[in-house]
Amino acid sequence: MILLADVGASTAKIVYLGSIFSEGKSARIVNKGFNPTYHTEEEICERISQWPIPNGTIHDIHSVIIYGAGCMRLDRAQKVSRSLKIHFSNASIKVYSDLLAPIHANENHKGYYAILGTGSVCCHFDGQSIHLLRPSLGFLINDTGSGFHIGKTFLTRLLSGDIVHKPLTLKIQEQWGSPLQQVDWVSIENDPIFQSRVASLTKIVATYQGDEGIRSILFECFELWVSDLVKHGQDPIKKIHLSGSVGFHFKEVIHKVLSAKGIQIGQCIASPMTVLEKRLNIA
Repeated sequence: MILLADVGASTAKIVYLGSIFSEGKSARIVNKGFNPTYHTEEEICERISQWPIPNGTIHDIHSVIIYGAGCMRLDRAQKVSRSLKIHFSNASIKVYSDLLAPIHANENHKGYYAILGTGSVCCHFDGQSIHLLRPSLGFLINDTGSGFHIGKTFLTRLLSGDIVHKPLTLKIQEQWGSPLQQVDWVSIENDPIFQSRVASLTKIVATYQGDEGIRSILFECFELWVSDLVKHGQDPIKKIHLSGSVGFHFKEVIHKVLSAKGIQIGQCIASPMTVLEKRLNIA
């Protein structure tokens, strides 16, 4: 059995594949994730120990493949690898940066890649190594094009009265459980899942992206992202591959913004793990 996982700081999306399942089938589980940048080895071990196995036992797992946030640095990837080996002692362990997932899904083609999900990161793959277009300064500073950036922008506009959109406001209030004006925003910023909660608002925004007022704000958000992209590119960018829920669900808006700069969209997938899972199942 193979364990394939896309691991973020809060969530791990785990897929189990193997002959114990029907042909072409697999088992999917969502559980606690981790990030070696923030979590200790003990914390990582504790979270891995909570990953349930749907069929068979831990000894039936012969291969563990992880694409993890915070695993670009070798020492952090090794930290995760050691933790995995404690639990999956009989398995081969491979730990990759989450940046490599869309690259592997695209059969290691050279080029520019952008992951637009809760966060945002852009890089260039030269065929061997990943080169970030800019250092990460955290989601509060330079996360343009991300779900958090879009969610924060719409919350700010709604709370300040810059836009009035009753259906959007009501849907967001349903998600937050109270009228936006009554939310204690100062306290809620300290919530460990604050970033993902704000980013999740993009699912609601996406349903109204055909509305002119909503669309114009989306154009502003992605124009800012593309401006950063062009500024930090190592050479003129002609094509970029997109992955992540934001890149997938707002593809039409992103396409128009990129086209204005002479940039084409290459591969565009919501989750590279779907492609990688299918490839492993065929193999």
